[in-house]
Amino acid sequence: MSYRLPLRIAWAVTLAMVLLCAVSPVHAARGVPGTPEFGVGTNIDITGSDLNAALNILPLLRPDWLRVVVRWDAYEPAPGFAADWQTLDATMAVAANQGAAVLISLTAAPSWSLTEGGPDREAAARFAVTLANRYPTTLQAIELFPAANTAQGWQAAPNPANYLALLQSVQSALAAEGRQVWMVAGGLNP
Repeated sequence: MSYRLPLRIAWAVTLAMVLLCAVSPVHAARGVPGTPEFGVGTNIDITGSDLNAALNILPLLRPDWLRVVVRWDAYEPAPGFAADWQTLDATMAVAANQGAAVLISLTAAPSWSLTEGGPDREAAARFAVTLANRYPTTLQAIELFPAANTAQGWQAAPNPANYLALLQSVQSALAAEGRQVWMVAGGLNP
């Protein structure tokens, strides 16, 4: 019976601490880097046959972030190629109407832009600036070549120094244009 009093005191102290340290409710927010806010995101495949259905359901999902994979080689198979932006424009317009920030995941550098060390830095920077200028309010982040730690993702022998140089080149080019776009290092594959 002597242990019940200390146990009750321990429970009372614990309950008092919980009540004194009550946390206010958290609401889903944009979840941008450097903030404690939580953001909800989803992927959309702009090359898929279900794109229209996906765009129609976006208003129901109301994501804070939308990740869109953009194959660079589809938009610029040759230097100066006049790309068909219609599908990407429509996707970005829906995201803008929903107030969702967009992360473009840049993949598949065109063959003309490849060097022994990976995608050409200046060419990649020009394409990133093209995207940022085309979607100045909706495009909030660019993920450069996910799985760059693999030959498939980097399109050459993986090279961390070259990847860092590419990241820095793209970031510098965007800054020179006055575009504030988050740079996301491509995710690694195991």
